[in-house]
Amino acid sequence: MVAEDQVDYRIYILEPEFTGLLSSGRLDEAVTYARGLALALLDELAPHTRDYLWQRDGFHLDVHVDHSSSASSGVPAVFLRGTVRFGENIEDEWFIVSLLQRATQAHGHLAASVQDTDGEFLLIQAAESVPDWADSSTSVNRVFLYRGLVHLIPVPTNMSELASFPMGDISVAQALSFLSSNAEAARASEGVQKAVGERTAPYAENSGKFQHRARVHLPASAAWILRRCPQLVAPAVERFYLRDPVALRVRYFPSRSPFTDTLRYQACLKMATFPPSTSVATTVQMNRCMYAQLKSQQFIAPRLFSLPASHASDYVHAELGMKLVRAYSLNISEAYRLIGMRLGNACCGRGRGPRIGRRVSRHVRGGV
Repeated sequence: MVAEDQVDYRIYILEPEFTGLLSSGRLDEAVTYARGLALALLDELAPHTRDYLWQRDGFHLDVHVDHSSSASSGVPAVFLRGTVRFGENIEDEWFIVSLLQRATQAHGHLAASVQDTDGEFLLIQAAESVPDWADSSTSVNRVFLYRGLVHLIPVPTNMSELASFPMGDISVAQALSFLSSNAEAARASEGVQKAVGERTAPYAENSGKFQHRARVHLPASAAWILRRCPQLVAPAVERFYLRDPVALRVRYFPSRSPFTDTLRYQACLKMATFPPSTSVATTVQMNRCMYAQLKSQQFIAPRLFSLPASHASDYVHAELGMKLVRAYSLNISEAYRLIGMRLGNACCGRGRGPRIGRRVSRHVRGGV
């Protein structure tokens, strides 16, 4: 079962050389083969993913060894797998589908499956065109992307098909065996191909169309960071969107760790790393979901910020920049809180906690 707001995808290798390694018990060589394939695929897809801004996690491929399958077949399953958290940006999910289409189209010996918390969402997208028998219970291990197209392992609907199509629950190994030898019979209808193809076509043409370039006012240090690492805008937006109201209080509330409190107070409230007085106008790239999340949040600017009047032409730019800076300050505050906790835990029982706390506090006072 896939967790909420996550997509799980797998790439299966049908290459005879690879399957031969598994059937002959040469598991280590099969894993090495799969690892090399993963690196090659990531390199091939890099031109399409390099400038794409992910909501949370980026596309990745790990080698997965499933020993549970050896109970029935005697051979462990080795495949490539990834799990991506997409949060509220469903576009990440469909961008991954487009990447899997590219990979399976370029390599005829690869088949891919992809599910989210709703299950086989490819069939949900093409609900008006799937066969009557296909539902969440009957389509398990039957839906694949193969040679860039959707394939659906059929079930027998009459007596004459019993010898041709697998009936009932089938394993991934059985499904892949049928797919590699009966691809034409498993190819989904044109209606299914059209429904899925129309959803992924914009990514094949230009994934950049889902990105948004926003004009904002940022401190010079923050603007420099985002020019060098555009992907860092994602955790900042999420941190602000899901912020803890307690963390935004200007008043200082001490906890059990004096040097942790000092770090949080200095880093978040003083904002020495991103002083608003150095703000410059710049352009920040984010996806449309991030922009909507940032823009929709109501937030009163701290006294350190001098925003223009709400009717001024540059008010929106200054407000967006203020929210981003506040998010980065919260991230720094959290980082120093974790540092303080680790220092405190490392020094417990050694009589050095307060001494290290004073040392870290002096460092913070000198500038975070």
